[in-house]
Amino acid sequence: MYIKEIIIEGFKSYAHRTVVGPFDSEFNAITGLNGSGKSNILDAICFVLGISVLSQVRVNSLQELIYKQGQAGVTKASVTIVFDNRDKRPGQCPVGYDQDELTVTRQTIVGGRNKYLINGRLAQHNAVQALFHSVQLNVNNPHFLIMQGRITKVLNMKPAEILGLMEEAAGTRMFEMKKVQARKTIEKKERKLVEINQVMQEEIQPKLERLQKQRQDYELFFKNKAELNKLQRWVVAATYSRNLTSADTARDKLKQNEKRVEDSRERLGTCAVDQKRLQEEIKGLREKLAKEKQVRTMELEKKERALGNQVVLASTVLENRQKEVSSDAQQVTETAGAIAELKKNLTAKQKERDHAQSAFDAASEKIEKLSRQLVNSQKQVELLKSGVAAGDDGQSLTEALMEWTRKATQAKAELKSSGLRVAHLQKALKEKQAAAGTQDAQYAQLQARLQALQPELDALQAAAQA
Repeated sequence: MYIKEIIIEGFKSYAHRTVVGPFDSEFNAITGLNGSGKSNILDAICFVLGISVLSQVRVNSLQELIYKQGQAGVTKASVTIVFDNRDKRPGQCPVGYDQDELTVTRQTIVGGRNKYLINGRLAQHNAVQALFHSVQLNVNNPHFLIMQGRITKVLNMKPAEILGLMEEAAGTRMFEMKKVQARKTIEKKERKLVEINQVMQEEIQPKLERLQKQRQDYELFFKNKAELNKLQRWVVAATYSRNLTSADTARDKLKQNEKRVEDSRERLGTCAVDQKRLQEEIKGLREKLAKEKQVRTMELEKKERALGNQVVLASTVLENRQKEVSSDAQQVTETAGAIAELKKNLTAKQKERDHAQSAFDAASEKIEKLSRQLVNSQKQVELLKSGVAAGDDGQSLTEALMEWTRKATQAKAELKSSGLRVAHLQKALKEKQAAAGTQDAQYAQLQARLQALQPELDALQAAAQA
């Protein structure tokens, strides 16, 4: 089996799909300028073979294998190796793969996820490793790849290292690894066996002993139960025998009791006659008692109806009196409120009257003053008309006369207005005094009526309580 071609896409410097091949079955060389990606082809082969030491392919993580670490729009690195599998000799053809062409693909996605495909179908990493180990390809062997500068190191290898290299070349390394893995599995199974033995000794064995003891107890229980059944049958037989003897004795007693019953029946006949006579006497007494009870009941019912009527009448009278008293009390309360309101209004009107009286006195004083001024003005006018006096302020007699005439007219108008106001106030005062007198009379009348009804109410309440 040899490499036929390599298909690279998104791996390291290969952003786009690149097909490298076909390869020769004996010798191949990759040439090119520096930085053209020659080493990346070898890294791609190691990537598919499942290399675990990433430093050998000059990266620190799988994401660095993606073109520009996935920052250029490429989010997946994929490498496919097509093997020519026409050589079916042992050691040259993988076990279980008889196709003439074998395809192995490995993909890594941004985030570190891996995926293997064998002939286009998903496969586990262990299956891929087993495929390559079967044809002596172990990419994780430190001597699988001989890089530049390591030729001298290979020549200077120690015997143990040369042995490992030869085992790898001969294909026995895979079996050594399986041997180590089998030993680890055996050790794991032995540890599991020790744990199982420990569980057997600590848990299962005590439980088994307990179950055995329970089984013995159960067998003893059944044995005792059989013995008990046997004893119970003996007891039943003995009880039956004793009951037969008791039955004979009971028969004798039954005959004696039957004789006594006959005697009792005879006495019962005599008692029945006496009972019938006594029942007739009791019936007569009951009829007599019923008649007396009926007469007494009728008398009591008459008294009860009479007393009921009296109670109803008294209750009706009491209720009517209470309603009248309540109505009178409410009317008294309303009247008291109205009187209080009238007293309040009367006080206000008295204040208004005092104020009006003051205004009246002031108006009377003003009227007298205006009257005196009018008389003086008239005298002055007469004097002015006769030419006796003249104005002190240099006015002419005509002007002074007109001024005094105007003042006299104004004084007459104020005097008339004051008179009308005084008359109006006197009329209102008389009306309020008359209304207050009427309310006082009504209040006194209601109070007298309430005092007259109070003794009757007390008497009705006493009668109701009695």
